[in-house]
Amino acid sequence: MKLRVVLDTNVLISRMFWEGIPRNLLEECRIGNVTLLISPDILSEFKETLEIETKFCQTLDKILNQIDFLLEISELVIPKNKIHEIKEDK
Repeated sequence: MKLRVVLDTNVLISRMFWEGIPRNLLEECRIGNVTLLISPDILSEFKETLEIETKFCQTLDKILNQIDFLLEISELVIPKNKIHEIKEDK
């Protein structure tokens, strides 16, 4: 059975800018060795973070290209239940 993973926004963004485990893991997803599960909420947070954080200097086109890439290599899931125990970052 193939490994299935859910990655948070920090890991997805790390893959874009730095070498290392996040980039290697997403490459394994791209070639089909690992299944990346992604939700609309994760994609939304990913987009919002790249738009807000000026240190990343990403245009909307670049952000949308990254979202398209993630959708190509992942399985979109809609969670039935949400856990509200983890508080949002301030």
